[in-house]
Parts: sequence; structure tokens; C-alpha cells
Amino acid sequence: MSGAEQFASWPVLPALVTPPANPFVSQLKHLCASFPTRAKWVFVPTHAIGWMLGDRLVLEGTDWANLRFVTPLDIALRMGAPFLVERGIDPSADGLGPALVMRLLLELPAQPSYFRPLAHHPAMAEALWATIRELRMASVRPDDLIANAFTSQAKHAELQALYRAYEAFLAANSRGDMATVYEEALRHLDWCPIQAQDCWTEVPASTWTPLQRRVLDALPGERVTPCLTEVPGAAVPRRLAGTAVQHTAPDGTRPLAKIHLFHAGGPEAEVEEVFRRILAEGCSLDQVEIACGSDDYTPLLWEKACRYDWPVTLASGLPAALTRPGRALLALSSWIESDFAASAQPLRSPSSTSRPITYRFTNRSHIAITCLTL
Repeated sequence: MSGAEQFASWPVLPALVTPPANPFVSQLKHLCASFPTRAKWVFVPTHAIGWMLGDRLVLEGTDWANLRFVTPLDIALRMGAPFLVERGIDPSADGLGPALVMRLLLELPAQPSYFRPLAHHPAMAEALWATIRELRMASVRPDDLIANAFTSQAKHAELQALYRAYEAFLAANSRGDMATVYEEALRHLDWCPIQAQDCWTEVPASTWTPLQRRVLDALPGERVTPCLTEVPGAAVPRRLAGTAVQHTAPDGTRPLAKIHLFHAGGPEAEVEEVFRRILAEGCSLDQVEIACGSDDYTPLLWEKACRYDWPVTLASGLPAALTRPGRALLALSSWIESDFAASAQPLRSPSSTSRPITYRFTNRSHIAITCLTL
């Protein structure tokens, strides 16, 4: 029995209601049809969302030539990074992160001490790094931190000292973080790739940082206000109160989608239940999107889809270790780390019916790979 027949024999739930059309996707379709040759820019929080929107347009038969999905950082890098490099400032994020913040914290004087006793906590470094990054993306400097806003004076003093140490590290080592790139981009608006004759829009209800918002508001070109479905009786969140959005009334000709909740015994049972509901709907797989709350579901979804011969596209991509080329590179790296041990290690693909991939290493200057089927 094939995978699809096995799943079809399982009990399924009643069919779900087809959700209404997304007004923002309809707006992009209208832009592509009205301006087929005009450059159209769409700002998305992540590239995965841009790929998903592009796939949706293609599946609905829309030719989206000259529709460019970019993040604010993509544009800011093209505007500000060349000038930073010219001044000898490295705008890459290599070496910046929780490990650096923890090292700077341990180098501070012993007093005042608020975060130092918690340095052994595994999440403390990530929390401090996220705090400093958010402060910089909000253009808040160490002197802007008000002591009265903190419940502990020691917490205020140590956080302020840590923030100053981080900025001193950037200046002493000619480094620039994401906030540095955005600030430099605002000084060179004439280098923006978006031209005056272009049009641009953004994914509605996106939460941008203050620096990102400043860059977006300063861009040239025609700004197209994004469309968003208005939820009757729901108040607009405070974080989105100042966002320019064109609210549209729900489509009354189509039934609203209903949310069905269920309990599962674990991630694997949860994914299998989702697969059952997809089969119960009876629609094409191209019309199905699975939104996951964590990247941990990515390999599980991929393995289940391969087991039942379902073609699947992952927005976040597939880990290299789960692919045959990636496994081959890992085997080669392991052989190099073993000081070129004279042994051959056969590797098998996830499919048990595939023949093994055998590597024969002859000497350090020559590598012969036999039966390599990638």
C-alpha cells in the first residue's frame, strides 16, 4: 500500500471551509496587471514571506515580473555599506552576539552587580544581546536610559555600563552592527536602488523598528498603501496604530474560515493530524500552507512528506545534513578532521532502498569518489 493510500484509509475530519482571498495578495495581482514593466518593490519582514507571496502569485496565474521582495536591511546595505567599508568599518555581524555581550559583562567592574550573578544562566546572554540590539534599533543611547524607569538602580547602572562597553567595542574595532547600517543609509538616500518612477509597498501589519521605519519613510518612489482585511469589532493594536493601512471590509460573498483546535500527543501526532485534514479538504497541495510555530517542525514535515510521496517546499529551507550533497560534504569534512584516515565510510540516503554512497580516498593530493549519486 502506497503512502497516499495508507493515509486515505485513516479516519479524517469534516472538510474545512476555504478561506477568503487575501486582500494584499489581490492588491499585488492588481499592481502586476496594471504596471507589468514598472519596478515594484515589496518590503517583507523575512525572505521566507516574500517567497511565499511569490509562490501564491504564480499559483494563481499572475505574472509578477519586476516585483521584487526585499527586506529593509537589503536596501539599507546597498545604501550605507559601501560608505562604511570606505571608512574602514566592517558592517558584517560576524563576532557580534551573545558571546561578545557576555564577555563585555564579565570585564565590567564588580560593582554595581545585577546581571553578573546570573551570568551562568544559559538565556542571560541572549536576553542582554536582544536588549542592546533593540535599544540601538530604537536610536536609544546609553545616556538616554533613565534611572527612574528601572526598579533597581544596580540594574540601571550595569546595563548602562554594558551598553557603553558595547559601543566602545564597536568604535575601537571599527565594527558596525545593523543599527550602524541603517543610520548610514539615512545619510545616503541618493544611493537608494528604488528610483522616483518606481512604486513600493510593504506587508501590512508588519512590526518595524523605529530605525527601519525611518528608512522606509525616507524612500523615494510612489508609496502604495497596503490593504488589510478589517476585523469587525476588533481594536487595532497600539503597535500598529500609526501604520498606514487601507482597511477593506470582509468579502461577504465567501464564508469565513473557521479555526479548528485539537489536541495531539506530540509533534509527530500533530503533523499527522494536519496531513489528515489536508486529505479531508480534498484540495491541491499547491493550495495548502502549513504555518509552524518553530523551526523544529521543518525536518519532521519534510520527512513525513517524503514518506507519503508529497512534494513540499520549505520556506526556511532544508538543513544541509538532511540532503545527500550535505551528507557528502559532512563526510568529507569528518575525513579531513580525522587527519585523512585511510578508511572508507559508506553513507546511505534516508531511503532504505537506495544503494550506499561509497567514498574511496587514495591520498592527500587526490580524492576519488566512486558511486556518488547526488
